[in-house]
Amino acid sequence: LIYLGALGFCAVLPGTFSGFLLALVQMTWQAAIVQSDWFPAEAALSRGGEADTRSQEDLFLWIVHRHDYDEDYSRRDTWTRNLDHLRENVEEKVDRISLEVGKHVRRLDSELRRMDQQLNTRLQAMAERSETLAERNSAQVDA
Repeated sequence: LIYLGALGFCAVLPGTFSGFLLALVQMTWQAAIVQSDWFPAEAALSRGGEADTRSQEDLFLWIVHRHDYDEDYSRRDTWTRNLDHLRENVEEKVDRISLEVGKHVRRLDSELRRMDQQLNTRLQAMAERSETLAERNSAQVDA
């Protein structure tokens, strides 16, 4: 009811003050909804500041987990799986690249051998021509 009144006030007089009033009413309303007997401080305040002694009604928060649960182990296991997956991917890529590089190296090697054979053939032909020219030159000088 107070909330509706604040909304009506904001509709009639829009402005900063009505916005603050609406925000205050909303926060108070949310705080009232959230109240619980679970928290001793709230129970103590609701009784006028009297100390709340829960000797007969103790409240507990039960956390259940396996007897061999280790949070660090599960984190390590996750990291290990991620690292293993990453390592496998990297190894696959390295293997693929090394095969490609090997193919390129073999092709380069065969090209270099072919070029070496062509160069040797041309050098031999040049050597034969220079011998022939040398013999002709010596024959002309002797004549």
